[in-house]
Amino acid sequence: MSNSFPRFTYPLSFEEGWSFIWNKGFLPLQQCLESGMDSRKKYGAEQWMAIYNTVYTLCTQKPPYIYADQLYLSIKETETQYLRERVLPNVKSLHDEFKLKELIHRWENHKVMMRWIRKIFGYLDRFYVKRAQKPTLDELSYTCFRDNVFQAVKSEVRSIILSLLEKERRGETVDQLLIQSVVRIFIELGNGSLKLYTEELETPYLKAVAEYCKAVSSRWAEEDSFPEYMLRVEEALEDEVRRCKTYFIEQTEERSLLICEAELLDAHQHKLLVKEQSGFIPLLLQGRKSDLARWYRLFSRPGVSKGIEPAAEMLKTQILQQGSDVVKGFRARLEQAERNGGEGTPHAQELIETLMDIHEQYLEVIVSCLGSHARFYRAMKEAFESFLNQPLGTVTCAELLATYCDSLLKASGEMRHLSEDAIEEKLERVVRIFSYLSEKDLFGEFYRKQLSKRLLFQRSVSEDLERSFITKLKMTCGSQYTSKLEGMVTDMHLSREVQEGFQVWLQSKAVQVLGNLDFNVTVLTTGHWPTYKSDDIRLPEELGRCLSLFQEYYDSRTSQRKLRWVHSLGVGTLHCYGFPMAKGRSFELQVSTHQMCILLLFNDAERRSFRNIRESLNIGNAEQDIEGLRKYLNSLCSSKYPILLKGTTSSGQEEDGRDNESYEINLNFAPVSRRIKIPLLMARVNQEEKEATRTAVDEDRRHAIEAAIVRIMKSRKSIDHQRLIVEVSQQLMQLFNPDPKVIKARIEDLISREYIERDEQNTSLYKYVA
Repeated sequence: MSNSFPRFTYPLSFEEGWSFIWNKGFLPLQQCLESGMDSRKKYGAEQWMAIYNTVYTLCTQKPPYIYADQLYLSIKETETQYLRERVLPNVKSLHDEFKLKELIHRWENHKVMMRWIRKIFGYLDRFYVKRAQKPTLDELSYTCFRDNVFQAVKSEVRSIILSLLEKERRGETVDQLLIQSVVRIFIELGNGSLKLYTEELETPYLKAVAEYCKAVSSRWAEEDSFPEYMLRVEEALEDEVRRCKTYFIEQTEERSLLICEAELLDAHQHKLLVKEQSGFIPLLLQGRKSDLARWYRLFSRPGVSKGIEPAAEMLKTQILQQGSDVVKGFRARLEQAERNGGEGTPHAQELIETLMDIHEQYLEVIVSCLGSHARFYRAMKEAFESFLNQPLGTVTCAELLATYCDSLLKASGEMRHLSEDAIEEKLERVVRIFSYLSEKDLFGEFYRKQLSKRLLFQRSVSEDLERSFITKLKMTCGSQYTSKLEGMVTDMHLSREVQEGFQVWLQSKAVQVLGNLDFNVTVLTTGHWPTYKSDDIRLPEELGRCLSLFQEYYDSRTSQRKLRWVHSLGVGTLHCYGFPMAKGRSFELQVSTHQMCILLLFNDAERRSFRNIRESLNIGNAEQDIEGLRKYLNSLCSSKYPILLKGTTSSGQEEDGRDNESYEINLNFAPVSRRIKIPLLMARVNQEEKEATRTAVDEDRRHAIEAAIVRIMKSRKSIDHQRLIVEVSQQLMQLFNPDPKVIKARIEDLISREYIERDEQNTSLYKYVA
């Protein structure tokens, strides 16, 4: 050692060693800290090593001269004494921001002392502290500062911080770096734990935030409109986020925002939503999209306990009221029209487009303003399902929706002026409405009837549109729902191929069809198409020969299928000559097969009786057949197209009074154009077909219910009555909502047919009979 450091005698006593450490180490360090001098300039390498060696010697001498424990206690006493005598009085003597600055300065000095102690007493830390399981020297230093300085001033320091933050909240300028430094002391004194920070600073700060939010929100809720209130809240939340990011840790930001949201939003939600002039419903009706979007951003936050639920219920109520009013108004006008004998019957288009407009209105709000949240979709779904499936008297919304689709896709419909893109868009909207129907099977059956007429009478706007809509239905209800519809469109395509083959076959056989007769056949698959009644009407010889030729050709193609002719669906074009009012020109009549057969009878006689016509066409005596023939004749005697004139027979000797009619060619008929379309009775779905469709749907439902019961019983083997009702309803609800009474009747029928049986001890329990 140099002369500055005397030689020690060994074994070294603790008093001698500690005196050296104090005088050459702690004392100069404290002088540097007090004067503000850099402590590194005070110590040279030789001095560092001398102090370190002294510590090492005191810790490694032979027993009983090991003084590690005394060293540890002396370090604690030295730090404590310095903090109490020099640090704490200085900090306590100052106020406001000066107190904070002094606390920061003293804490930085203390960290310098901690680093010095860690370096000089490193051996003690590595061996003695670890072996004795005592707090490390760093932990000891943290504890000393916390217990001797921080605990004494923490309350006043916290008050100063909260006061500064309150000033900043009011818009005043504060020293942000100062606040950040003090907050960091609260965190660092935890020495890796956030308990001190949470209890001593965060909790009081959150309490202050809650009190502030509670006070201002009550005032804003009274004074401001809903949109104005939301603007204030949005600004307050953004300000709080900025403040927390500036001063606090992420944990505090999350907790503070939850408190702000609870006090600013959750506490006043109901009062704000129901404000008469500016609440949620007025915003909806006024189309205030930006305000609605702001509402969703605010009230979907996690701090709002009820979240969006109250608004979703309000949305459901509003849609339900609006839709119910439309449906009730339509039903009232429909009932009035029925009392007036059908005059003023409202159109399906009017109701369906109004409902679609309502749907699109709220769908746009949900997508563009309400985050496409599933809860709002559910609210709209529940509302539409409620009023869309209300009874309308003699019709249902399922039937009206099918009729609307028919008007869209029919070339001669009320919306024939629309482009294909416009029709496609409307069909997309139809599918959205369709998804809310509880009687999807009824819609499907009516749609199938109308599709068949469009395809068979070539009245469809576009086959591509037909396929597109069927695909949309398939995506909604599955392939089984649309299998028959797809089969119908496919049949039309295959029929064209069959017709082309027939023409080639005629040419190969060198068969000449009489005159200029153009003959086309559409071959349909029975399972795909609605059931049509076949008849044995006597066709003209030329047409009969065509049928025979096609039968021969078709039999040559396949022996697995049998043709059944349905003449009621046929159409034809007649060339007419010899009408004086036509001024020597011919014209064409587009008529049904029955109308064509009737008119061709008048090539041989200008006048014929009803009975003669009936016998010539081989029409039976059944009431239904006779009435059908009468309808065809009346269509040819209409005031718009009076091709025939109706009178009575001169003799009046007919056995049946209904046959006491005669018909003759109206030679004064003046064609308005070269091509005239006589209305086809089968082109529209008449009331009789509607009733038959409903009956068929009811029958199909009974079979579906029975099939569901058997499937469930087969898999479960045994099940109680209520559970069976529930499971059957769940299986079938995609197509229709089965009536529990009908399910019970089907159960009884299956019991009688010995598919299932009742348990002998429990009559409400059913067992499957294998």
